[in-house]
Amino acid sequence: MARLWVAGLLIAAACGKGDKPSDKPAGKPADPATPADKPAEPAVKPTTPEAPAAKIKQATNTADLALLPIDSDQVLGVNLALIQTSPMWKEFIAPRVMSDDVKARLDEIKQKCNFDPMAVVKSASIGLKDGAAGKEGVVVVHGPDKAAVTACAEKMKTDKDAKVDITQDGDVTILKPKSAGPDTPSIAFMFTSDDTAVIVVGPKATGAGVKAVVAATGGLSTSNAFVDMYNRLETEKSLWMLMNGKAKAFQPLAMAGVKPSHVFGSLDVSDGLNLDLRMRLASQDQATQAATMMKSQLAPAAGMLNIDKIDVGADGQDLKLGMIVSKANVPKMLKSLQGLMSMGGGAGMGNP
Repeated sequence: MARLWVAGLLIAAACGKGDKPSDKPAGKPADPATPADKPAEPAVKPTTPEAPAAKIKQATNTADLALLPIDSDQVLGVNLALIQTSPMWKEFIAPRVMSDDVKARLDEIKQKCNFDPMAVVKSASIGLKDGAAGKEGVVVVHGPDKAAVTACAEKMKTDKDAKVDITQDGDVTILKPKSAGPDTPSIAFMFTSDDTAVIVVGPKATGAGVKAVVAATGGLSTSNAFVDMYNRLETEKSLWMLMNGKAKAFQPLAMAGVKPSHVFGSLDVSDGLNLDLRMRLASQDQATQAATMMKSQLAPAAGMLNIDKIDVGADGQDLKLGMIVSKANVPKMLKSLQGLMSMGGGAGMGNP
């Protein structure tokens, strides 16, 4: 049981590795018992009109939150510039997230447009949910040069070998894979400054849809539940995330008797892995009881998985977990985790 705890937490912290950006989602992240025609619960519920607005902390890219859909059930902030300066990037992270398909698309852009997308994108704020045809939501990207991206899009419009059809609706650029079926969601984007673009994925990826997103105010920043959790995050780290607790990646937690409404935290990969994770439970008593149980169970699991340090505690109704894996132990931890998964511990959580 202890290994199920750790496996679920580490897999979730590995940037959703089981859900590759280029793959169609295997299923809804909500509880499998949820009827197919019932929409998944959002990560955070809209603030009721009577509730006083919570004050959100000011941090890098905080303004992006006003553009992210309030019904997002997967919310992330990624500091790609910081991640790529880490020795962890080339050795451990890039090989796990850069599939052959992704590499091929990036190489195509490099060759035809004379810039490297991975080098120009500095950070991103992401709010997604699982729709009928796949992922849908909004991504705010910082770093790309508007003039260079616009010129690239114009060039690829007339390129017969390009893998996407590109159309223009005013200031909005719309892309759809040429091999896509009728239900494949499009991607559309619009620059709001010389180095910031708003990307819409899914059925709202139209000229009108993107302009509506850009003109919107509030978004996730109007949700008191989201603001409370966001204010507890270390948002200046390599990555922070907030997810619906019913997501598939967290099923091992439910198997161990813990059913969080939300899982949120931050990950630092500057030198090894440093994870600060919180699970919001129904009450302070549940958080305290879960912390007591985890303390006794996780120590032996940490040794088996080559985790240097684990701290467990409770903060109100949040179960807190801190993990540190040194750079030297990362390959050992990954190997141990893959071995655990091969024995059946990772059923239903995606590929290792």
